[in-house]
Amino acid sequence: MADITSKLPCEQSEFYAVGDVAWGSCRQQLDLFAGFSPRYTDGFIDTRLAALAAAEAIPGAQARAAAAEIVLTEVAEKAVLCLNEWQKLKRYITKSVPKAALKASLEAAGSLIYEKAGDKNWDKVRALNTAGNTYLVEHEAALLADDNMPTDFMGNYETLKNDFALLYTSVLDARETAKQGTQAKVIANNEAFESLMDMMLDGQQIFKNDPAAADQFIFTEVLKEVSSAGQAGVKGLISEEDSGEVIAGATVRILDTEKVGESGPDGNYIIKPVPNGVYSIEVTADGYAPQLIEGYRINLGAVGTLDIFMVRSEG
Repeated sequence: MADITSKLPCEQSEFYAVGDVAWGSCRQQLDLFAGFSPRYTDGFIDTRLAALAAAEAIPGAQARAAAAEIVLTEVAEKAVLCLNEWQKLKRYITKSVPKAALKASLEAAGSLIYEKAGDKNWDKVRALNTAGNTYLVEHEAALLADDNMPTDFMGNYETLKNDFALLYTSVLDARETAKQGTQAKVIANNEAFESLMDMMLDGQQIFKNDPAAADQFIFTEVLKEVSSAGQAGVKGLISEEDSGEVIAGATVRILDTEKVGESGPDGNYIIKPVPNGVYSIEVTADGYAPQLIEGYRINLGAVGTLDIFMVRSEG
């Protein structure tokens, strides 16, 4: 299958942030969008946001490369063992055949493959293992004669050969999986991008007489907004749920980070900069039950608003 080219005009992380912001703007103007086309509903937007999140959740090339690297490390370690065992076999062959037959015997056991196998050429290692094992099977009696070769060597050699073959297959599978995963992410990104651009073009038409509002649906303009360095974070107002009274001195903690904020006398807090991502946020205040907000997304380059309503603790 031919490689599929990404249609994204920016970094992937920026695209996901643009998508979140733009679809959020679409929801805010849902009445106008629905008047333009009845397909625009909360459910329609939810579906597009879910597709965007699914595309983002597909592991990137670096994550897949890391997984493949682990397998390659195991293969490299096993290859060293294979080469060492072949050198032992070479010594057993040297002692079991006449000098006149030594060169031909070693070549039959894989000596011509050995040098290439030692250069991290995994298919050559597998070929060397096969040649050595075949020689062992065909010349077992001669190799065992005069207590030359240990009786368990042939069985151990075959086990090592089979173990390496399985690992090598894993490497090939990891490479294919990485390629397919990359293609899957590109396809998902492209589909999410196309649906986003379709909505944004509709938005530009809806607000063609209102340039400021139309900017919310121009990709490059939204990209500028989300790409502002150091602006990612969260802010909001903390107040009592029943009375609406603002709560000063409440602690807002973004879990699994060192990011902590505190509400001021007016009940407002702000925490930035925060790397974009999905977080759990814990809010505590004296006399109030703790709050835990899970799955809150902080978009690249944007300070989101999260207002907290707290309930007085009993007793």
